[in-house]
Amino acid sequence: MLDELLQAGRVVVFFFPKAFTPVCTQQACALNTSDVPLPDAVQAQPGALSVVGVSPDDAATQERFRQAKTLAYPLIPDPHLHLFTLFDVWVPLTRIPGRATFLIERSGQISALSRSLWRAGAHGAVLPAHP
Repeated sequence: MLDELLQAGRVVVFFFPKAFTPVCTQQACALNTSDVPLPDAVQAQPGALSVVGVSPDDAATQERFRQAKTLAYPLIPDPHLHLFTLFDVWVPLTRIPGRATFLIERSGQISALSRSLWRAGAHGAVLPAHP
């Protein structure tokens, strides 16, 4: 899925530990591009920015969460924590899934990153200011 999204443009991939919890909900809503005013140049380029969320929740829980919070992007279930491991998203000094947001360029390079565990709004800062 990530390869397909990168072909269309930049991708924000965010990781959250559990749907419907207060901080995870704030993080998901902070990255909901339907609610976040993007720069005009980004809005003018359809597909220039995609957002996808990842959590250990099962697909049914994620779909309920996506619908309840009117999220405009897909959520990927990662119950075996493969993606969390690949992106090294853990609470420091533990094996507990953490919280992180990556802005990935078409080239695959990570150009912005937030790992704030408790400040969910900080994750919106990875949204590009320029196209």
